[in-house]
Amino acid sequence: NAQVVVGPLAIRMQAGAVGWKGPLVDLPPPHHRMVLPLASPPCKARGVQELMAAAHIKVAPNTIAAHIRSIRARFRAIDAQFNAIRTERGLGYRWSSRVKGGT
Repeated sequence: NAQVVVGPLAIRMQAGAVGWKGPLVDLPPPHHRMVLPLASPPCKARGVQELMAAAHIKVAPNTIAAHIRSIRARFRAIDAQFNAIRTERGLGYRWSSRVKGGT
């Protein structure tokens, strides 16, 4: 199983699983597919079109914002201080390498 690890984030590609600081994060497939481009390489802003392509969906930009809110909420269910997904006005979203609470 190929795995991408970025700090406390672990993405198991073939299993479709995402872990945060150990525990698995319950993400539906489109959300799982959005996390990968956000996290690799970290700190690069990803636009709405890029996230839609990664998730294999075609929706309004506001819907991508709703998906990002849902992804954040699912991570916060495990870690209330989760802050790794940043909104970059005019650019999209970015995975931050600076995470509260360490790894």
